[in-house]
Amino acid sequence: MKKRTRYIVFFAIIAVLVALFVWYKEAPGQYDEFANCLKAKHVVFYGAYWCPHCQATKKFFGKSAELLPYVECSTPDGSAQDQTCNDAHITGYPTWDFPTPLTVAASAGDATIACKTPYTSDQNEACQGTADGSWITLISGIPYVSPSQPTQSGGNWNLPPHTRISGQLPDVISPQLLSQLSECPIK
Repeated sequence: MKKRTRYIVFFAIIAVLVALFVWYKEAPGQYDEFANCLKAKHVVFYGAYWCPHCQATKKFFGKSAELLPYVECSTPDGSAQDQTCNDAHITGYPTWDFPTPLTVAASAGDATIACKTPYTSDQNEACQGTADGSWITLISGIPYVSPSQPTQSGGNWNLPPHTRISGQLPDVISPQLLSQLSECPIK
């Protein structure tokens, strides 16, 4: 009788563990709605598998990372950048590309256009490594890289379509900033 009870307990434990595993796999991730909204808004997250900041960003999203509009930029051997990312002029990882124009509030004197690239030694160091023809606008310490010159009106910076920001979540780019720029709510 004892042996039979042990088997029943053993199989009951296995059944509970399998049920928990299935439940976990089927349960939605914490940021599923946010990640789906980013994808629906055509925001693109460029990264590389070997990039620690990209991995930290994916870790922040947890299970929801698989829903992100992610583009892998590295070749499989990690020695070069994929042609898709070369064509998109990706110069750092992670990079978030916003396809629609952005309006970013800045306090007086907070934002400056650092430069138009290509980088020359007489320009701000923030320009170094940025794609030729880009404009860099520093707003609250975050560099926004845009394909054409942004404009300023009434304390707001109007940034053109395909403006990009780079950095690790949540250190450089807060989830709240990503939410605000994409107009996707975090729940």
